[in-house]
Amino acid sequence: MNSTQRQRRSGFTVLEAIVAIAVSVIVVLIAIPLVYRGMQSLGRNRCAFNLRGLGQALDSYQTAHSGTYPTGSRFQHSPNSPWGPSWWVELLPFIADGRKTQWQQVASSGDFSGNVVNPNYTIVDGLLPNVMRCPSSPLPSFNNPADQVSRTNRESLDRKAKGIALPDYVAIAGSAPDLLGLGAHPSLLGPAGRNTQDGPLGILSASGAFPPNQALRHAALRDGVGNVILVGEQSTWGLDDYYKPALQYDLRSCGTGGAYKGAGGDYGLLNPSAEGINGSGAERCFNITTVRYPINHVAIDAEKLPPGMIASPATEPPKLPKDKPPKTIASLPPGPGHNHGIFSVHPGGAHVLFADGRVEFKSAEMDLTTLLMLVTRDDGGVIK
Repeated sequence: MNSTQRQRRSGFTVLEAIVAIAVSVIVVLIAIPLVYRGMQSLGRNRCAFNLRGLGQALDSYQTAHSGTYPTGSRFQHSPNSPWGPSWWVELLPFIADGRKTQWQQVASSGDFSGNVVNPNYTIVDGLLPNVMRCPSSPLPSFNNPADQVSRTNRESLDRKAKGIALPDYVAIAGSAPDLLGLGAHPSLLGPAGRNTQDGPLGILSASGAFPPNQALRHAALRDGVGNVILVGEQSTWGLDDYYKPALQYDLRSCGTGGAYKGAGGDYGLLNPSAEGINGSGAERCFNITTVRYPINHVAIDAEKLPPGMIASPATEPPKLPKDKPPKTIASLPPGPGHNHGIFSVHPGGAHVLFADGRVEFKSAEMDLTTLLMLVTRDDGGVIK
């Protein structure tokens, strides 16, 4: 065999090259969805890990406070600010990667928009503990301090303000309707002192583990710690498909004020007949939510919202078609919407934290009544 024949046989034929390319393409097409699913799984695992860390912080808080949970969203009586602190304020010293500094009670408000210097701003500006965020979330991590923090407070720093954390996890105030007493048809209002009347912001409940202005003891979870959800995810955009393309809204219960903002009114025991709690749209409770809809319910129907009560879009609103009437976009979200509930960026469901410390991924197909039972602390139902 001469050298020319050996050289010819050692190379690839055109057919062999085509086969090799085709095999490579097939391998890539098979690998892409596998890699995508692997990334999704990794994101879910990291989210669950952070939520477990939050559960450990809550457990440490209970140990230090004789079995009592933080107040979900508290009213502030100080004249400096109408906004009180949220449960994140009380939990901050127990968060592993937080700054080990006690909240300054001389200015205990969770709001930093007032022109009185709040020493707590130097503690929380730019602080983003892992237990506040789902790593897969596309939502912004911080608010805009130029809009949400007064110049007086921004100037109290020795650097440029970074903003206040916007958490992807929300404490559960309760369910709507309140399922206490399953023998009767559940009422919209529930027992006196448990739910407010329905209004522009929805129903605010006190049937869960983190009601407004009340710090509950561990013993108040009479359904058992394995049957009560403490915290749920809020980690993806809401959509209003009235617009084409649909507008995206940030529906998180923290609002634009951030993690530490609490209640804007003295809700007391949530007397359903009290005026102004929900009806005017002015009284709001941040960083807690009342579950009323299924998991991953993120649709907004602008047609059903009162004028001026449409949440701010994530991006500039697109030009509307001429056959569509213009819509007023409020400068701030109308909220928080008390029933924005549990929703996540993860396909098919969302993570929740139970009172016994375990984290589960609950399906968006989960029966709504079952979900309502799980977020109610004392309905008498045990989920198996």
